[in-house]
Amino acid sequence: MKTLLIKIISGFWNCLLRLIAYGPWPYAIHQAIIRNYKRIYSIEWDDTSRFKNLGDFFLREVDFPTGKAKLVSPAEALLLDGPRPIRDSMNGIRIKGLDYQWSEFPEWRPEFTEATYWNIYLAPPDYHWVHAPSDGQDVKAIRFPGLSVPVNQLGRVIMPNLYLRNERLSFQWIHPEMGHCWLAMVGAMGVSRIRSCVGEISAQWTPLAPIQKAQKLGGFELGSSALLVVERPGKAFEGLKKIRPGLDLIYS
Repeated sequence: MKTLLIKIISGFWNCLLRLIAYGPWPYAIHQAIIRNYKRIYSIEWDDTSRFKNLGDFFLREVDFPTGKAKLVSPAEALLLDGPRPIRDSMNGIRIKGLDYQWSEFPEWRPEFTEATYWNIYLAPPDYHWVHAPSDGQDVKAIRFPGLSVPVNQLGRVIMPNLYLRNERLSFQWIHPEMGHCWLAMVGAMGVSRIRSCVGEISAQWTPLAPIQKAQKLGGFELGSSALLVVERPGKAFEGLKKIRPGLDLIYS
């Protein structure tokens, strides 16, 4: 019953936000929505005239320099946790105050036993495209359909395992030096769509062409978080808080 109620409420809210962000409103209305969104979140952007709606503005293109390290940040975000060795957290991972067992994730691999992870949160004013943090071979992706429970405190109370219940777009690949890598994009209440930039991804593992560092992989239409796991990243920078796409996560 609780899951059904969540589906109804989140579905209604998602439809409402989708109407606001992409609805059939006149250009002037969409521009007013964008201006208010900019003001609320203190986003610095001079000319919004080329954006048709808030959805376009939310996924606005921004150029970021790419670092020289083999591993860079996949997104503009707050770093909530990490770099943290998984061997120090085999009892689970804490994501926004919730504890998960690594084995609960269907895309988990036993090779990750000695890996390092970064848990990142994309706030509403952030750039919401997600990029490949490294080069990769043997790339594959999978989409897990799911709910769109909010990732705030209320959502964590309603659905303690929301990171496993929400929609998720996950990528796996192998780097010749760093080994196995995993990047999971997790949706949330909102418009709650995760765009793929690498073709149609289903609920079955989909083989992909090799990826290059900083290549665009997907984007959030109002959403949420990402989890990056790397088997052998090398020496990682400590103390990072606000990160951007292309920022070195490890020493080059």
